[in-house]
Amino acid sequence: MKIVIFGDRKINKMETLLEALEHFAIDIAAIKEIVCGKATGADTLGEEFGNSNNIKVTFFEPDWKDITVPGAKIGENKYGKYNKIAGFTRNQQMVDYADIGVALQTNGDTSGTQDCIERFKKSGKTVHIYRGKKSSTASSSQEGGEYSIPF
Repeated sequence: MKIVIFGDRKINKMETLLEALEHFAIDIAAIKEIVCGKATGADTLGEEFGNSNNIKVTFFEPDWKDITVPGAKIGENKYGKYNKIAGFTRNQQMVDYADIGVALQTNGDTSGTQDCIERFKKSGKTVHIYRGKKSSTASSSQEGGEYSIPF
């Protein structure tokens, strides 16, 4: 199974990822590939988990500098022009490539994490959402499991 591990940039404890995998009964032996978006936090935990368990890690980095891609939204900052939606494009590529997703989320308001969750739901693939202490509801949907449990 190819699994995307993504989420909040503030989550940096491996035990959080391990708790999420255990909670969702994801068989580590069944994971053949970790899909990584190369962001800090949850993405990096996925990369570290793959490396420490001899699991192939495949990277999908957003190409912020490619402003010629169809649909690019061009912004400009001190570094020059960039594609504002490169991260969202990368999210779709990861969803298309992977079998399931595991989101590590603390407050539910990060646009990149939420975008990736919504893309998984639209795809019909399973996405598990492991939320922090601020969440208090638990539900599931046809598109995949959504759960709120404390860290």
